[in-house]
Amino acid sequence: HIAQPPVPAARCIASPGSRRAVSCSTHSAFLQATAAEARNKLQQPAASEINFPPLRSRSTVPEANAIEAPNKLQQPTTSKEIIPRSVLFGNPEYASPSISPDGKRLAYLRPENGVLNVWCRTLGHEDDRVITNDSYRGIRGFFWAEDSTTLLYMQDNAGDENFHLYVIDAVTLG
Repeated sequence: HIAQPPVPAARCIASPGSRRAVSCSTHSAFLQATAAEARNKLQQPAASEINFPPLRSRSTVPEANAIEAPNKLQQPTTSKEIIPRSVLFGNPEYASPSISPDGKRLAYLRPENGVLNVWCRTLGHEDDRVITNDSYRGIRGFFWAEDSTTLLYMQDNAGDENFHLYVIDAVTLG
């Protein structure tokens, strides 16, 4: 029979920078004490000390979780009729009204033969007249000049996005 050396009770661990050896049980106690001290310094409770609110139980029956809506909300709120595209994407009857700088005239966009054009009228009168004569793309915007008799608008040629500035007299008829 060969004699074996006695088994040590704990393995020794040396701390870096320290000449002192610490046993496993002592080292474990040291780590626990350090963690408790760190928690106290941060004043944060340990996870086991947090009181979570109790979980609410939910019924597995869908009717038990449903909230009753008032009767007026149970009625359909919209029509099942489809909105025509012309209403959504068509030309407006009137758009972009603008008063001249001297306050005597009103210019606006309105379709002429299905295409948006600039119209003008003298305030207080019913002398509406079309000022521009676009028959292809329509005019989307215009501006008054400071003289209150001239309108400016931009238009491209057949969608090439090469816009030109046009000037037109808003006072002279025809």
